[in-house]
Amino acid sequence: MKNYLFAFTFIMIVSCNNDKFRSDKIKNESIKKSEKSGLDLSNKIIGLWTHEDSTNPQFEITKRSIIYLDLGEEYKYIISQDSINIFYPDYIFKGKIEITEDKLILSDLSGNRIKYIRK
Repeated sequence: MKNYLFAFTFIMIVSCNNDKFRSDKIKNESIKKSEKSGLDLSNKIIGLWTHEDSTNPQFEITKRSIIYLDLGEEYKYIISQDSINIFYPDYIFKGKIEITEDKLILSDLSGNRIKYIRK
């Protein structure tokens, strides 16, 4: 009887650990996909951008920052999946990014959308 109880307990512990392992593996794969998606987007947005109604570039996005050309100011940003956080001195802009080869659309959390064109 003790052997059956021991075997049952052992099987329960092993199966619970396997479920935790599978769950952790799924979470890690999801995080890796999110990071890869963010990295792909980070590479696509690098360049000079202008408002769709303007002809002069308004800002340049580099790997680490956004540089406002007219102001000569530079701000760090972070991309995660399809979201962007831009760290201004007095607030953090949080929004969504949509991008095609030559168009960038930034949407704030209220749903306001601004379209930019690659220069």
